[in-house]
Formats: sequence, structure tokens, C-alpha cells
Amino acid sequence: MSSCFDQSNSRQASSFRAVADLIEIAGAMPGTTVVVVGGERVEDLRLVESARDHGIVERIMLIGDRNRIRQAVDGVGID
Repeated sequence: MSSCFDQSNSRQASSFRAVADLIEIAGAMPGTTVVVVGGERVEDLRLVESARDHGIVERIMLIGDRNRIRQAVDGVGID
């Protein structure tokens, strides 16, 4: 039973490395503009902000209710 657990952890670790490799490759490419419809969703804001931090996204356009977007942006703490 422990060998199955060990294999699962090994696959998970390689999966995390693969994601890190993709982030590194994408970060080396020129940043792009991303449009987020329903831009007040906090989870989406955190995701695109992380992509911006890694150089994947240069500019983010948020589409939706201005007041709700402003609240979400302030809540996440991004510019």
C-alpha cells in the first residue's frame, strides 16, 4: 500500500515541476493583454495578478460592474 502512495507523490512532484517549467517558459515570452469578463471574481484577479507577476501578462482589462470590480481589486490589493 505504501508503494502506491510513494508513486502518487512522485507523480505529483513531477507535475508541480512541469507547471513550474511552463511558468518559466511563458515568463520568458513577451507579455500579453488579457481580458477578464466578470472582472469582479477575486479568484480570477488573483490568477491574472500571479501571471502578471511572472511576466506572462503585461496588461489586464477587467469587464463588468465598475463598483464591484473596484471592490474586488481593493480586496485583493492590486493596482
